Amino acid sequence: LSSLVGDTNKYRIESMKVVGNLNGTDIRFIRDMAGRSYSSGVSTNGILKELDLSDANIVEGGDYYYYTSTKKYYTENNVIGDYMFEYCKLTSIVLPSNVTSIGARAFSDCDYLSGVSIPNTVQVIGIGAFSSCNILTRITVPNSVTLIKSGAFNYCFNLSNITLSNNLETIEGGNFDGSSIKNIVIPNSVTTIGNAVLARSKELESVTISENIKEIG
Repeated sequence: LSSLVGDTNKYRIESMKVVGNLNGTDIRFIRDMAGRSYSSGVSTNGILKELDLSDANIVEGGDYYYYTSTKKYYTENNVIGDYMFEYCKLTSIVLPSNVTSIGARAFSDCDYLSGVSIPNTVQVIGIGAFSSCNILTRITVPNSVTLIKSGAFNYCFNLSNITLSNNLETIEGGNFDGSSIKNIVIPNSVTTIGNAVLARSKELESVTISENIKEIG
């Protein structure tokens, strides 16, 4: 990807559609374009806001795309990996049509993210995946998702509208903590709701829960 975009253009592009395979080196380059380096918390001059990956494939290989003091993160086939777009300045993203899971904190602290298109192939949304996306107002969890891990949407203070998967089985703890959700319908497929799922959701007016629930934290 870097050879196609070039160093001259990488900090000039605001909207981009990518077609083809993306390995760790390519994801690192996209992060750079979207205002964040591969190192935790380090910003760049990138201005990429709109990213369409609908015809792209995440593949293993290449360099690590993210680094913390304790671990380097590499791509896996058809997975939005842990921390993959954390802190990026994206306003909207369309995920690849064959992604099977969204990793831990994959989009956390994306302060400008207002739109996410999740394909109907994703089965698991990871821990804190969209945590602290402060201007995200609406999310649709497709029917392929069976598990939303803890804190996936916590501290999304402006999240007011969410449609949950009809095949969802488990909503782990703290998922909508601090949201602006007013009304939520828990699908009949859900059997387990974790601790503090709607804690500090001050706008909450109604919750509809089915008789299939076996455990509420």
